[in-house]
Amino acid sequence: MMFTILRMITPVTRLALLSATFCTLVGVAAQETAHGAGHTGMNSKMHTDMKKMMDDMHAVKSSGNMDVDFAKMMIPHHQGAIDMAQMELNHGTDPMLKKMATEIIAAQKKEIKVLQDWLTKNDKSGRAR
Repeated sequence: MMFTILRMITPVTRLALLSATFCTLVGVAAQETAHGAGHTGMNSKMHTDMKKMMDDMHAVKSSGNMDVDFAKMMIPHHQGAIDMAQMELNHGTDPMLKKMATEIIAAQKKEIKVLQDWLTKNDKSGRAR
C-alpha cells in the first residue's frame, strides 16, 4: 500500500517527504547523542549509515544546474536506503519488512544506475559521482 501511495505523488513531493524523514531521523539521533543517550549495536550502525548518507549528499558541490545537482544528490540518498534495507535483511525478523527491504534494494539500485547513466550523458562539469 505504501508503494501505491508513493506512486500517486509527484517525484518532487516524494523526494521532499523522504528527505524530511531522513533529516528528522538524523536530527533526533543528534539530539539523543547530545543528551548522552548514544546508540548501540545495529541502531548505532544505522545512524552511522544515515550520517554518511547525509554527509555525502551535503558534499555535492552545486553545479548551477538543478538537474545535475538533483541526480548527484539522489545517488547517496538511494545508497543510504540500500544500506538501511540491507541491515533489515541481515538483522530484521519481520517477513513483510524483509520483503519490503528486498524490493527497496532492487528499486534503488535500478534508479542509481539510471541516475549514473543520465549524469554520464548530461553532466558537463566532469565531476560525476
